[in-house]
Amino acid sequence: MKIRSKKKKMRLFSIRGAFFVFLGASLAYLLDPESGEKRRAQTKNTAMTMVKQQAQDMDVKIPSQIQDKLPDPIKEKIPSNFKSNSSSEPAGQASTFMTGDKPSSVVLDQVRQAMSQLSFPTNEVEVNVEQKVVILRGQLKDPAQIKELERKVCTVSGIERVESYLHLPNTPAPNKAASIEASSIS
Repeated sequence: MKIRSKKKKMRLFSIRGAFFVFLGASLAYLLDPESGEKRRAQTKNTAMTMVKQQAQDMDVKIPSQIQDKLPDPIKEKIPSNFKSNSSSEPAGQASTFMTGDKPSSVVLDQVRQAMSQLSFPTNEVEVNVEQKVVILRGQLKDPAQIKELERKVCTVSGIERVESYLHLPNTPAPNKAASIEASSIS
């Protein structure tokens, strides 16, 4: 009886030991003073890409009756593939278009993969692919990050152009600036 309990204890200690070794190695990897920041950003981007992909795979739609009642700032944040169209065409149709020889969903995955390789977080950036056009919306911390992200996305094969509505925090998106300025004049 005692031999069996000693074996269980030893197995428990070895499992705990392996867990703490893994935890320590992971923390050392992510908290490294030289490369830790880049690794944390890449880990965060990869995790966010996986979460967004799972959300899109669930194919959840928001009924148009509910969308109509939402304030405009919230409507703008709803990704297009979650919007329900009143027409017979299903929402998220952009993901079924062909981009060159590849479906847009494949190009979208390639764009997200390219974004996950950047050294800064891109989880605030929404990406849509419609036919051969990649549309970027969201905000990043500095102009250099915006330029680097745009350049990285341009390297993905199968796209004709990139439309960027990226902006800095506390500044309007490029497609909103004119309307905000016009409304402040009146």
